[in-house]
Amino acid sequence: MFCPGDGTALSDRDQRLLGDLVRQAAAAARASELSTELQQGRSRLVAAREEERRRIRRDLHDSLGPSLGAVALRIQTARNLASSSPAEADRMLDQATTEVTAALADVRRLVHDLRPPALDELGLVRAIEQQAERFRLGGLAVSVDADALGALPAGVEVAAYRIASEALRNVARHAAASRCDIALRLDESALELSVRDDGIGIGADVTAGVGMLSVRERAAELGGVCSVTCPPDGGTVVRVRLPLDAVPEVVHG
Repeated sequence: MFCPGDGTALSDRDQRLLGDLVRQAAAAARASELSTELQQGRSRLVAAREEERRRIRRDLHDSLGPSLGAVALRIQTARNLASSSPAEADRMLDQATTEVTAALADVRRLVHDLRPPALDELGLVRAIEQQAERFRLGGLAVSVDADALGALPAGVEVAAYRIASEALRNVARHAAASRCDIALRLDESALELSVRDDGIGIGADVTAGVGMLSVRERAAELGGVCSVTCPPDGGTVVRVRLPLDAVPEVVHG
């Protein structure tokens, strides 16, 4: 305890200096905490990307590679049997055709995982509309309202498409909603995406599932922000802001 007159009391100058030191120490501690969180986030993103690459490599090595090898073997066998046993050669070629069809399906799946073909064929807004139509067939009324977006960075397109798709799936599975409204707005620096439903909302004690974590991670990967709120009038609103100027040239999946 400081007593006036005994030499231990702090002058106004000392108190201001001490206050400045406390504020600077608090700012430094917060900056260190944010730096640690950022590093952890980057580590999670790197781990997720490497896991995705491992999965694609495994699919290529364990599924597509052997399938194509088997097709080549059957075609070679059919060639050897063509003159001596035409019927058996035809049967082998039929099997090869079936295996090629299955291999093509695997290739399409791998390509879709890297970048949804609908983005190149239809553009972002119409690709989201296509997804929305699938949920409309299931009884969910979905509207898509978008600005004229023009050309967007590839990473932003993929992230927005994946986030909208995942948010739609969450609404259909968990929200018990009858309606879902998707909006895309573009300003000079970012694309803003919102997905709002009229469902039961999210309880305070509910832990975020894989789908919502995926949405947050996709936004964070591009330096964007994601918020999930439950308005007083009901339902859930997912808002994502994806910056246009901090996007890697290529962002997979």
